[in-house]
Amino acid sequence: MDHLYLIRSLLMIPELTGIREIVRKLEPEYRQIIDLLFFEGYSQSEVAEKLSIPLGTVKTRSRAAITRLRNFFDAKQV
Repeated sequence: MDHLYLIRSLLMIPELTGIREIVRKLEPEYRQIIDLLFFEGYSQSEVAEKLSIPLGTVKTRSRAAITRLRNFFDAKQV
């Protein structure tokens, strides 16, 4: 499953309204990417420009963050 689709789907589940609190537990560099992409609606290119980092870094960090979130939800069996 596409990682962007996964997180967007999770954000639509009413029972997961506390997802922001879960995201806050991520390391700052991952949390920042997730906040900008999914809560503020920026594209990956816009995030790269806003943070003055390469697009590849945004993609790598977003994948790593999604993996961490997926592992959390798998452990919780959400």
